[in-house]
Amino acid sequence: MASSRLERVGTIYTRVRGLLKAGALRPEDKPIWYDIYEAFPPKNLASAESNKPLRQILYAEDEIRSRYHKEKVSTETVNLQDTLRPTKCQQFISKYQDIEKENQGKESGELYMLALESIKMQATTDMNKAEEVTSGDTSLAASFKNAFNTSDKKNRSKVRIADIIKDAD
Repeated sequence: MASSRLERVGTIYTRVRGLLKAGALRPEDKPIWYDIYEAFPPKNLASAESNKPLRQILYAEDEIRSRYHKEKVSTETVNLQDTLRPTKCQQFISKYQDIEKENQGKESGELYMLALESIKMQATTDMNKAEEVTSGDTSLAASFKNAFNTSDKKNRSKVRIADIIKDAD
C-alpha cells in the first residue's frame, strides 16, 4: 500500500476543509488561498479518473539527449548561472543537429556516432589549445565569479552592515 493516492481521495481543498472541521488545523493557521477558493470555486474540477489521454511532450533532441546520457557518464559540473558556456550535452546536440543537416540520408545511429567522433576530435584540439594558452582561468570558481560579475548589477540592493546596526540601536 505504498502507492500514491494522488487526487483519488480528494483535492487539497477538501483535505484542508476536513482538517478544519475536525479541529486538526486551527482557523488562524488555514492557508491564504482557502477563503478565496471558497468565494470563487472552480467551475470544472479536474479529476484523476478522467479518460483523457496524456499528450507526449517530446522535442526532437530529447531522443538524442536520452541516448547521450545513457551512454556517456558525465562528470561535468554545471553552473546554472553561466549562460555563456553550453554544457557538454548541449554541445553534443548542437553538433548532432549540424551533422544531421549535412547528411540528410543517414540513420540516427550513424549520425550519433559521427557527432560523437566530431566532439571527441574537438575536445582533443581544445585541450591542445588550452595547453598553449594558459592565461585564462576556466575553473568552476572563475565561471561563478564571471557569471556574478556579468549579471544585472542594477537589480542588486546595496545593503551595508553598518546601516543595519545603526537602525537596531
